[in-house]
Amino acid sequence: MHAFSFSDVLFSVLFFTSAAFFSALINSLLYRFSRTLGGRSHKPRHLIRWSPHLKPSVGGFSFYILLLISLLVYTLFVNGEGRATSGPLQGLFLACTTGFVLGLADDAYDTIPLLKFSVQLLCGLILAWTGVGISLTGIPLVDLMLTLLWIVGMMNAINMLDNMDGIAATVCFFILSSIVIVLWIQGQPFHPYVLVALGLMGALAGFLPLNWKPARIYMGDTGSQLLGVCLAGIAIAVLWNDVSGRPQPPYLRYVLLPVVVFVVPLLDIGTVTLWRLAQWRSPFVGGRDHLSHHLVYLGLTERQAAFVLSGLSAGGMLMAAILMWNWQHISDIVSLAVFGMLLLLFLFTQYIYYLGKCKTKAAATDQKGTPVHLPATEH
Repeated sequence: MHAFSFSDVLFSVLFFTSAAFFSALINSLLYRFSRTLGGRSHKPRHLIRWSPHLKPSVGGFSFYILLLISLLVYTLFVNGEGRATSGPLQGLFLACTTGFVLGLADDAYDTIPLLKFSVQLLCGLILAWTGVGISLTGIPLVDLMLTLLWIVGMMNAINMLDNMDGIAATVCFFILSSIVIVLWIQGQPFHPYVLVALGLMGALAGFLPLNWKPARIYMGDTGSQLLGVCLAGIAIAVLWNDVSGRPQPPYLRYVLLPVVVFVVPLLDIGTVTLWRLAQWRSPFVGGRDHLSHHLVYLGLTERQAAFVLSGLSAGGMLMAAILMWNWQHISDIVSLAVFGMLLLLFLFTQYIYYLGKCKTKAAATDQKGTPVHLPATEH
């Protein structure tokens, strides 16, 4: 294990604190001078968030600025003079920029789903082309399909998770924290992905005071698309591939860490997709049928729903730290036991979802039996 020096810890703390300060400053300025971007109209064809009020979706700008600063700090002060930035890091920056532009266009113009999916696929191809790809089976085509499925899935999962004040930001914060912990345990405190993760954690820390209920700004697609592709790309490099070298059969152990770290986005997108397909509905449109919504339908407040999902993500972070610390001693039996716990959690989530669905059906009909249409929301 790596013995951390005081300077290692001090640098990380100062970098995170500076990022949080700049993020708070940027978001305060954006909130003051921009009140319309991503607010969307009240036209029937549009979907709005859980909140009935129009608020600017500008949080993604601070995420992108802090991403640039993180990469600049790594290039100037950590990477050293005369050393070229790696291809995977360049690919991550290019894919994140593409995701940021996609989100900006969607916030401003409501892009069509096919265009959105095509650009998400392009982000995945950029990462794969620059060397950021899942190496699980050793079969190039299969690994490429897994890579694209993971990247596009996570971009949509984070986007869907941004449906209620504070949830997406806190969950992403714990995912980034998990990545930092894994790399620190591996003895790589100055890995470029550590700096990127710390920068984005600072960005989220500066954004959350304005996004926690009652939110004054949203991250919008600009933020969720950027975070989705960035988290997916870093997870491939850190959680999928670099835990203990090239995966060998059985592969269950190598899927364990990313599933634990991304437990909340996977639970949400998996549950919503499953229930919608069962009802012959598209999983790609907005709706008030996510886990956060069903927790509120069951009687929790919005803050309590945010705490539940954030706490679950924090639990995933702690589990990832325990697994990583004992990685060389994890047997197939331990892997099966952890996946068994995750399966029970998934089944319990379906039960919660079912109860929430029953509540909405009861609330959708008044005492005279007249249907009451619940308003939609944006994911």
